[in-house]
Amino acid sequence: MKTIKYGIVAACALVCAVVIADVRVAAQEASTNETKVAGCLQAGEAAGTFTLMTEDKQTYQVTADASAELSKHVGQRVEIVGVSADSSGEASASPRRLAAKSVRMIAASCS
Repeated sequence: MKTIKYGIVAACALVCAVVIADVRVAAQEASTNETKVAGCLQAGEAAGTFTLMTEDKQTYQVTADASAELSKHVGQRVEIVGVSADSSGEASASPRRLAAKSVRMIAASCS
């Protein structure tokens, strides 16, 4: 009887280890989807949204939580690190959507 209990405990431990490993792999894959984009940041049409235009005329609709403080950088050339928010996964969609994690000013103006 003790052998069966130890076997069940060992099996549960093995299942937990596999689940934890899968979660870690998924989190690692999500973090590798980060994108770094530089361009001119402008206020978007809706409150809390922004548009980033790159030098090669690619357009990104950018959203972020308050910690990224994008509104302080409107009218500046910036570098944004974020995760693609496109549900379709199509890289050719325009404008692309980007959920910003951080922003860094490159130049005080876009000109």
